[in-house]
Amino acid sequence: MIKVTIDSSSVRRMLANGSKQVTWAAKEALNNVAFSSMRSGRDHIRSKFDRPTRWTVNSWYVRRKATEGKLEAVVGWSDY
Repeated sequence: MIKVTIDSSSVRRMLANGSKQVTWAAKEALNNVAFSSMRSGRDHIRSKFDRPTRWTVNSWYVRRKATEGKLEAVVGWSDY
C-alpha cells in the first residue's frame, strides 16, 4: 500500500490568512498523484505478466481520495 500525506499544520497557517485555494490545490495534487500511481501500478502488471486477467490488472485502485478536510490519499491493491 502506498500512502501519501501532507503536513497540514503549514496548510492551516496558510488558511488562516484566507487562502482557501491552498487546500483545494493540495487535494487536487494528492488525488492526481494517487491516480497516476494507480495507473503506473496497472501498467507495471501488464508489462510483467503474460496475458494478465482484468481482475489482476484492476487490483490496483485508489482506496481513499483526498478531501479538503483530510489531505491524505491511499493507493492499494485487492488481495482477495
